[in-house]
Amino acid sequence: MNLTDLRDYAVSFMAGTVYPELLKGTGDSSSTPSSGVTSSASSTVTGTTTTLKKDSQGPDVLKMQNRLQELGYMFVKPSGLFAEGTEQSVKDFQLLNGLEVTGIADPITLQKMYAADAKKRTS
Repeated sequence: MNLTDLRDYAVSFMAGTVYPELLKGTGDSSSTPSSGVTSSASSTVTGTTTTLKKDSQGPDVLKMQNRLQELGYMFVKPSGLFAEGTEQSVKDFQLLNGLEVTGIADPITLQKMYAADAKKRTS
């Protein structure tokens, strides 16, 4: 396990201590849809068909991470790589915004994330 994996694991563990329901399904790749795209969320996410998930990478992931950081959900430095820390941040966002908690940034999650009424994390 390298340093990045260890850091991401620690973030997931800490978040799971506060919100145990966020850890449900973590590491279960059988429940993860296989139709992920590694990049290309449009700059106006409305109507996008992009799905970002663990192991996706590129400018769209970085843009999403920056938005999650802006909203107070990212606890790791945005890097453009969708790893465990980003997955946990997406789960936190989904939970606090009334979405299905999957850790996958599907079109519905991304649309809500970039919306003006996206809930910020306050603690």
